[in-house]
Amino acid sequence: NVDSDGHPIPVSTSQLPHTPLWKENSRYNIKVYASEEADLFSILHSDHADDDLLYTQSNIEYSCNDGSFSETDMNFTLTPSLKNNGSFYAHVILWQMGYPIDETDDGYDNTKVLYRTHPLVSYRAKPKKKKENLLFKKNQDTEKLDKDADDDDVGDDERAIINYWKPELTIRPLCDWSVFKANTIPIQIADHYNIDVASNRYWPVLYMDDFWLLSDKLIALNNASLLEVPLKIALSPIAQWKFMLQIQMEAQYAQQSQYGLSNTEDNDEVRRLLMESNPILLAVTMVVTLFHTLFDFLAFKNDIQFWRKTESMKGLSVKTIFVNCVCQLIIFLYLLDQDTTWMILISSGVGFLIECWKITQAGTVTYGLALGFPFVHFEDKATYTQSDTKKYDEEAYRYMSWVFYPLMVGYSAYSLVYNEHKGWYSFVVGSAVSFIYMFGFIMMCPQLYLNYKLKSTAFMPWRMMTYKFLNTIIDDLFAFLIKMPTMHRLSCFRDDIIFLIFLYQKWIYRTDYSRYNEYGFKAKEAIESDEKDNQDDDEKDKNNAIENTATETEENETETQTNKESEENVTDELDSEIDEIDPQIKKNN
Repeated sequence: NVDSDGHPIPVSTSQLPHTPLWKENSRYNIKVYASEEADLFSILHSDHADDDLLYTQSNIEYSCNDGSFSETDMNFTLTPSLKNNGSFYAHVILWQMGYPIDETDDGYDNTKVLYRTHPLVSYRAKPKKKKENLLFKKNQDTEKLDKDADDDDVGDDERAIINYWKPELTIRPLCDWSVFKANTIPIQIADHYNIDVASNRYWPVLYMDDFWLLSDKLIALNNASLLEVPLKIALSPIAQWKFMLQIQMEAQYAQQSQYGLSNTEDNDEVRRLLMESNPILLAVTMVVTLFHTLFDFLAFKNDIQFWRKTESMKGLSVKTIFVNCVCQLIIFLYLLDQDTTWMILISSGVGFLIECWKITQAGTVTYGLALGFPFVHFEDKATYTQSDTKKYDEEAYRYMSWVFYPLMVGYSAYSLVYNEHKGWYSFVVGSAVSFIYMFGFIMMCPQLYLNYKLKSTAFMPWRMMTYKFLNTIIDDLFAFLIKMPTMHRLSCFRDDIIFLIFLYQKWIYRTDYSRYNEYGFKAKEAIESDEKDNQDDDEKDKNNAIENTATETEENETETQTNKESEENVTDELDSEIDEIDPQIKKNN
């Protein structure tokens, strides 16, 4: 821009474009110091600076080429301060070759040097009280760590904050030499750019990456027997699109955790899946996940639609509905005891409420107060009690109890003797949930028995079951990809067997149109009703035709009578005129 005289108009530095201070493929050196001091310059100016030096490398190309990557592994001896819940820092210095790094040296240029301080210790809440054997009041870790527990400074306070060692230090220079207009750096990454006020140019972005450091890799330092810890220092440049994607994921995880939609364990599992899975398999998993969500919605929709329209309970196991309701409640209480995220809790709670609603659809529910105490009374529908369904349903549960109760008692006794629990409440809820996961397929057997005795599957909500079967197949895929308890993994394959038996029953018990379907109607009755309606319509059309014909005949007769009367009137008038004219003629003659 120029003024009226042609002289250039000076532009404010803040309006200049943001350009990189370091050119692409320029050469730089790196040093990494580790110290309890948070101030880097106090280390550089100290006499023991070389003792704190962990890593150094020279003549590195500032790019994302293969030669710019390096890593080294070492063991670090813990200091007394670290064992006493102290802090520890890594100080990283990058500087262009040929320039000093100390600001007191001649030729120092702050645009050629880059400093970063990154904590090597993370502070988190001490793990909750460990589970113990309720009979013998001891846990597995206690026997191994009795001596260490005596030296544990934080004691048994579960609310205490302790320090954890980060075994990985990942230094990631950003390979970005973009030119941004003034104040137009994308807002999601703007905080990582440092701008030189004098030139409005930016230093290289040095990203200290803890995103892929999972929680289970952190090492608790409150163990007195721990003398040294591992440390891997990795120099790993990152492209801009990866950097922006990773920063976006970090912000998303932080927001979800803030709203209680996820926790650290959930986020770790997603990161583990991204790190350890084959890219092709991961892409297939993402597509399958979308189908899983769709099938979940369709199964929910058809389940509600089925029970909302069902009037007859013939062929349906009412007792199974009650058992499913109890199972959903136990699972909800277990998730609540395990401090699960709100998103999963809400999903489980809604499932429990739906099962309760099904009870109101399966029979007549009344409630009120009796002698000052609330009561709930359930009465079976006539279609359930007046058919063989109730008899076979009771038989099925009687046979099932012969297997169910011994297994439940045996598993509870085994869990009490050999497993560890936080308390008696956790033991009851945890044992019940484990039993449901292990032997939950028994709950579906009464419906199989009803189908076998009635020789029909026409009563079942097949649309809903089809979507759930498809989701079970998808769960089988996730069972191999996602870390989960062995019981839950086995439950996925267990459900497959039950659904295959249902499909076999549907194949051998052909559709009988004389039986009621899932909406309480008979196909035969519908056909006969349609035929009767057609006959009634034909008869009605015939009667209408006869009535129309009679009406037309009557109208014709009326018109003929009217014409006849008109002719008679004309004849009478002519005769009258002739009678008047005839005397006159005679007189003239």
